[in-house]
Amino acid sequence: MESALEALLTALTDGAAGSVGQDVARELAPYLASAGATGPRSVPQSLRSQLRTLLSTDRDAARAVAAAMEKRWPGSSAGYVSGDHIDFEGLFLGDVAGSVLHQHFHGVPAPADPVPTVVGSLPPATPSFTGRKKLLKQLEGFLRPPSPGPPPPGTVTATVLAGMAGVGKTALATEAAHAANDKGWFPGGVLFIDLHGHDHTTITAEQALGTLLEDLGTPTEHLTTEEQRVKHYRNQLARRPERVLIFADNAASPEQVRPLLPADARHRILITSRTAIPQLNALHLPLGQLPPKVAVALLDQVLRLADGMDHRITVEAAASTELAVLCGHLPLALQIAAAQLVWDPRKPVAEAVAELRDQRTRLTYLDDGERSVRAAFGLSYQRLTAEQAKLLRLLAEAPGPETGVEVLRALLGCTPPPAVLMALERAYLVDRGSSRTQWRLHDLVRVFAAHITADDPSCVAEREAARERVLEHYLTRADAADNHLRGSGALGCFKNLDEALTWLDRERLGLLAAVEWGEVARHTVRALDLALCLTEYLRRRGLFEEIVTVSILAQGFAARSGDRLREATAWHNLGDALQGAGRPAQAVEAFGRARDLHRARDDRAGEATQWNNLAIAESHLGRLDSAVAAFVQARDLRRLTGDRHGEAMTWNNLAIVLDEAGRKEEALQAFTGAAELLAELGDRTRAAETYRNLGKALESAGRNKEADEAYARALAIVRSTP
Repeated sequence: MESALEALLTALTDGAAGSVGQDVARELAPYLASAGATGPRSVPQSLRSQLRTLLSTDRDAARAVAAAMEKRWPGSSAGYVSGDHIDFEGLFLGDVAGSVLHQHFHGVPAPADPVPTVVGSLPPATPSFTGRKKLLKQLEGFLRPPSPGPPPPGTVTATVLAGMAGVGKTALATEAAHAANDKGWFPGGVLFIDLHGHDHTTITAEQALGTLLEDLGTPTEHLTTEEQRVKHYRNQLARRPERVLIFADNAASPEQVRPLLPADARHRILITSRTAIPQLNALHLPLGQLPPKVAVALLDQVLRLADGMDHRITVEAAASTELAVLCGHLPLALQIAAAQLVWDPRKPVAEAVAELRDQRTRLTYLDDGERSVRAAFGLSYQRLTAEQAKLLRLLAEAPGPETGVEVLRALLGCTPPPAVLMALERAYLVDRGSSRTQWRLHDLVRVFAAHITADDPSCVAEREAARERVLEHYLTRADAADNHLRGSGALGCFKNLDEALTWLDRERLGLLAAVEWGEVARHTVRALDLALCLTEYLRRRGLFEEIVTVSILAQGFAARSGDRLREATAWHNLGDALQGAGRPAQAVEAFGRARDLHRARDDRAGEATQWNNLAIAESHLGRLDSAVAAFVQARDLRRLTGDRHGEAMTWNNLAIVLDEAGRKEEALQAFTGAAELLAELGDRTRAAETYRNLGKALESAGRNKEADEAYARALAIVRSTP
């Protein structure tokens, strides 16, 4: 009996039953060493139960132990191996109740060295997989077999591919796993399990271990705890002679995948997750959206796989680029959009683009019956707490592509809790922007969250209150910045002009987007004020088309509000921007509308200004007679209102146009009248300039003596200027 006990202890110590058996051997050794004095019955019941569980539930371990015993001491296991079963009862368990251990292995006449089953459950690769070259290279380095010899300390055995729903984590991991498998890097096989971490059928670690153990050929009906399954799972991997790759898809938490990590440094595990899992001491590879060219290439690849002669993506290059943008360069959305085109081979790409442009129906289009962007995002959303979900919804209402702390505070009505923001970031629902204090959402996540809000009246009320706070915040700061630009009024929250311009530059896109909220009656007045505050800044930056956009909105807001003065101001700003953008014909119409509104208000000064603007636009169109008539109207109105300086300037403008029209005498009279009036008013700079213009006109008419006199007057004025 002693030789059998020694054989058992040696077999366990040498690892015949893996690391679990070695743990048991260490605990058994003191008791078996004293077997001569007290007998093996001194072994505690808990230790007997542990060994009983190991040898009764792990068929391969039982075989390996018996084989190792026989190999070490031939005949030591003869009494325990008989025909189709192995019976370890008599070794030291004695007559303890429930100690009969029979492992039946039909067709196995005698123990032999175990031959592990080669497993292979890898899902098929995606034929249209495109791009991700850098990440594939990193995964290749991770999966490559190590150099001969013991693995170096600190060998990383796990990699986590993390990213938002639909970003292509599973496809990338599958591609890398197939490539490694095809190279023979995992002769022990590949184990695949979908953990369903983000749906209603989430698999626990214990359940996952059960599945993996079954795949490894180990029954689990007697392994009723996670601890037991972890030990047997790692024991199985440690005893396999060849490398094994485990692919754990759709993990949700470190607790779900930590028990699946192999203890043996030869093996590797690939994990995909929509949540960052930094707690595993694993290689962490975050996935983002595809680069634009790769996204278009993916569309082309899908269509050509279905029909090698389908060239729609390359033929409609511009539309295809926009289609990829509308899909957010997200692989799932791109695959669905491409599938819709495959289903309708006569459909132009431009038609698909037109269907996707409307944000209200975009997610409906990105659903092919089997795959759905809305459903994919919904699984991530349902895991959020109420506080996290609210912040995501409100972030989706942020007007700009990036949102800073100030706007976030306005959206929420309080300082955003850092922990909540971090939770959304770890879930890949929000991302850092151009700095660590700026946040952004993927375009399709923004669309998804907006849909959530639109479908719930309480969320709509929450949204409108948030927009009101943001408009108030923007208006306060934009008004202060505008005062700096115009050099008037209180300077407010900015120390100087540079600080005001820096803020305007950073928030420009958000400010412009917030103006659009004025379409809702609740926000019309604030949005109108904001639009008018932005005009000078946009003019200074030369952004005339953006002035056109906000001025059209402002004109509509003012008209609905019945504010004729601000409506006229908006038309004026529009005309001025159209003029700056080189669109004088449209500027004429805008200035005409502004003129009519001022006339209706009996505002002669305002009407005169618009006549002057109208005349300038007409002159740019080459319609000089119309320009002259408009300048005359402006001059007369300014004279009527007592605006003598304005009258003088209009005289000057009129003189220039008359000269261009070939009406020389009239031009000379106008130049003279303007110069004299400006000199009388003390505007020496403009008076000198006008006398020079008069001199040029006289010179071109051949009246050189009079021209010299005009030039002399100009010089005298300049010299007399302090």
